[in-house]
Amino acid sequence: MSKSLALKTAYGEQVEKLYRGGANTVSKQHFTYLYSRAREQALTSRNIKSGWSKTGLYPFSPHRVFKDIQKPLAELRVPKHNETTVEPCPHSQILQTPVTAEDLTMLRSQIEQDAHLLDGPSRHRMQKLANAAKKSFAECALLLE
Repeated sequence: MSKSLALKTAYGEQVEKLYRGGANTVSKQHFTYLYSRAREQALTSRNIKSGWSKTGLYPFSPHRVFKDIQKPLAELRVPKHNETTVEPCPHSQILQTPVTAEDLTMLRSQIEQDAHLLDGPSRHRMQKLANAAKKSFAECALLLE
């Protein structure tokens, strides 16, 4: 059989054949046999490559990976009385999520300018986050090459 099937569909077809053959239940022995046959039909090189391609993971295509993911709504959080409040950025400056290494570097420098508002541990965590993001952007650039 050369047609391309999803595993769920291929397994369903195997179960249908079993039922047409007179069985009315799928026993453990039936399951392993049917599942094995369904895997042979569905998990072809073509299907696997197609699946990876459609997700945008290989070849790496970030716009495919993120196109169907909705941005989460910003969480409204009221600070407790003992928390330090940080003023939001001015309305004239709308923050954008960085998509390039240059954008990330610019955001990092803006955060570093406001670092005096953070306590020591928070400043250290922010530095770790910035380093991880920088590393991630570098890895993505290497993968794209």
